Amino acid sequence: MPKLAKISLQPTKKLSKKTIEDLIDKQELPVTAKNLVVTTPRLSRIYFKPKIHKLNNPGRPIDSACSCPTELISSYLDRIIVPIVKSLQSYVKDTNHALEIFGDFNFFGENKHFYYGLNFFIYRNSQ
Repeated sequence: MPKLAKISLQPTKKLSKKTIEDLIDKQELPVTAKNLVVTTPRLSRIYFKPKIHKLNNPGRPIDSACSCPTELISSYLDRIIVPIVKSLQSYVKDTNHALEIFGDFNFFGENKHFYYGLNFFIYRNSQ
């Protein structure tokens, strides 16, 4: 197994700042995008919360991205994307909304059973 080596510098700050500045120079981002640079970035951290109700208590991974170089960019994109997502015909707000939609399903015949399962891409609405 390869060993991890600690490095003395953190390239994420320079890299994210330079990327945003380059995009501004190419006029692919507005000048106000300079506000998207996190001044004191850190790397993402992962930790695990035990699932005490399961055998051998496996962990549920939690990814903490607070103060990561992409935090402010994500917030910015969130404000742009949320209204678009909400306008889609396939948009499902939450479980109650899904149940409301499924309640309108009409199946003909007796003893018809319907099983449905949902896999959600977890999209956190920061508003």
